[in-house]
Amino acid sequence: MHKKLQLLKWLTVGIILLFFETGIAQAVQMNEKSLSLPALDGKWLYVGGNGPGNYSRIQEAIDAACDGDTVFVYNDSSPYHEIVIINKSIRLIGEDTESTVIDGTGLGKHLINVLAGNILITGFTIQNASGQWSYSGMAIESANNIVVNNIFQQNSDAGIRLDSNYNVIQGNRFYSNIWGIYIYVSSYNTITRNSIGYNGDGIGFGGAFHNNCSFNTIYENRRSGIELDWCNGNNTVYQNNIIENNFGILLMLSSDNKFLQNNFIDNGVNARFQRNIIYEEINKIYSATSHPDYLKDYHVLRLNFWDGNYWDKPRISAYPIFGRYGFPGWMTILNVFYFPNLINFDRHPAQEPYKIP
Repeated sequence: MHKKLQLLKWLTVGIILLFFETGIAQAVQMNEKSLSLPALDGKWLYVGGNGPGNYSRIQEAIDAACDGDTVFVYNDSSPYHEIVIINKSIRLIGEDTESTVIDGTGLGKHLINVLAGNILITGFTIQNASGQWSYSGMAIESANNIVVNNIFQQNSDAGIRLDSNYNVIQGNRFYSNIWGIYIYVSSYNTITRNSIGYNGDGIGFGGAFHNNCSFNTIYENRRSGIELDWCNGNNTVYQNNIIENNFGILLMLSSDNKFLQNNFIDNGVNARFQRNIIYEEINKIYSATSHPDYLKDYHVLRLNFWDGNYWDKPRISAYPIFGRYGFPGWMTILNVFYFPNLINFDRHPAQEPYKIP
């Protein structure tokens, strides 16, 4: 047992080092603030299992931890039926992603609440956040966190809801949530190398700026693979596989976003956009009190930029992306789908699909 724990500790160190030394560096190059986690010199606390002094609940171990500590959760006491609040800079590590389960059936809250910064969460299945209202598997309200190699499934709102900046969501799987990931009034987050399928929507943006979404596989989501709604700007969507969604990308009331070198394959509609300059200007002014970045970052008159994407097959000429200047609200999809009156172009469509890791 002692040797196994030592191995797990070294694997944890390896995850963090690999995280910074591999392709993630490219994905975060647009972000201006680097992540920093506390040194691996704190104590380890154990949850579940049969060891002496092990805690029976995850929250008990977190309450006893200090900044820089690691809480390790065994899978043989799974599922853990509890709300988890992380208000310290710790590492929360599950023994095995497939079998270390945190289940929120009927608890009526977001399941994992990330309130402190510089937290690493890895190795869990996080499922069934539910109650009278819609709740997310994880709600992140602090900066500089890493969420890597988890499963989020069957949550009644988002797998992960991001309400903060400078976080990295990498190598997770999102299944059968209302949203896989929802980024709300947040900036400089990196969403990379995730598998996002069978949700209502794959990735959603609402009032989000300067986020990077790269190297993900986004497939068979019922409504859209990626939806940008409610005045988003300066986000980059780069080298994603966007496959067999109803809408590959649904882009509404947003400007100045970049869609570069993605594979669009077998979607019902690869991409559509909706603009309403008057509504966007009113919303920009109205929202400035709660999110001042609107005044400097949101440019109503700018277009979105499409370049080098692969659109189902080789294209000799520019690929048209149809959209509409029309009414916002519940008529948006109807307007966009049936009555396009604007066109953007990808002027350099790819001749073959990219080999995206």
